[in-house]
Amino acid sequence: TRMLALGADPVVLADPGRLRYITAEGPVREPERKHLAGILDELDPTLVVIDGVGAALARDGLDENSARDTGTWYEGTVRPLARLGSAVLTIDQTQRNTDTRTRGGRGSWQKLYLTDLSYSIRLTKAFSRTQSGQLKVVCEKDRTGAYAIGEAAAFVDIEPHAGGEHIEVNVRSPETQLPTVLMGYLPDDGGPQDA
Repeated sequence: TRMLALGADPVVLADPGRLRYITAEGPVREPERKHLAGILDELDPTLVVIDGVGAALARDGLDENSARDTGTWYEGTVRPLARLGSAVLTIDQTQRNTDTRTRGGRGSWQKLYLTDLSYSIRLTKAFSRTQSGQLKVVCEKDRTGAYAIGEAAAFVDIEPHAGGEHIEVNVRSPETQLPTVLMGYLPDDGGPQDA
């Protein structure tokens, strides 16, 4: 529903050769990793998203507050996915208490140490299906040096239309204040537009 509201083509969403949504149940061990590697070999995806680092660690019986457990999970799960040639995006939660919040996700410092890039999403104006709003993307770590820690990397403007049935998302560079990514489709083949 959310992807359709953003303008994604239903044909693309229904095509298992273009998009796969996999829900892990229970620990991810060697047999599951081999099965996943087979799927990735077949798909050859450009992007793999792991939504919920804390949940993934817990499912594998690991503690997100343990540097050893976090390192074990990254080396056994994230690194092998990246070696297959995909960009790997991990989504994590921050600490609830803003007074004690540190850079990166909650739990062990290893989460930040083992990543190449880390960005936090900050709400600058609350939004809903019927109210426009804005997010700020802030650099927490960038090994490439494109952004400094604490520097805004982008602003995301969210504009709902038709009671939330369609949502327009514009990502603006802080330097140019112009859209850098526009949700849309190429007219020739109906595929996703390159950003």
